[in-house]
Amino acid sequence: MKSIFKLAIAILLIIKSSNIYSQLNKNDLIGVWQFGSPEITSSYLETYQFFNDGSFKFNTNQYDGLRRIISIGGNFELQNTHLVLKIKYVVELEKGKITKDEMSTKNNSWIIEGGETKIKKLINSKNEIIEIEKNYTSSSDYLLFDGQIFYRIYSNPNSW
Repeated sequence: MKSIFKLAIAILLIIKSSNIYSQLNKNDLIGVWQFGSPEITSSYLETYQFFNDGSFKFNTNQYDGLRRIISIGGNFELQNTHLVLKIKYVVELEKGKITKDEMSTKNNSWIIEGGETKIKKLINSKNEIIEIEKNYTSSSDYLLFDGQIFYRIYSNPNSW
């Protein structure tokens, strides 16, 4: 009886550890993934864009009018159940003035108006590792990145 229990536990562990790895590949990631909602409105929430050439871009929440970091980007690699990101650049908003705006829904409608967008290359950035899980139970197309749900809103990352 003890042997059967141990065998059952071993089988469950094997299935759990191999399920994501055997079914998730680089092509499963290609597209645009939005945090928390599959709905597309006038602006986007946080999004990841994964491209066929192995590059990625993370875009910050467009509803946040006080955001200085617009996006980060670099290369990605899938290693078993981990997404390894090598950040190579950041796009930031410099200067500008703080004002109220009725269109912004975060930060009590405060925004940075004007300003200049600058791309800054990063040298010697460390790899960031994200635990990734694929959805197997729902009709919605989503992934979990470090336990946070991201829905695929576009299959083509260039359409955003």
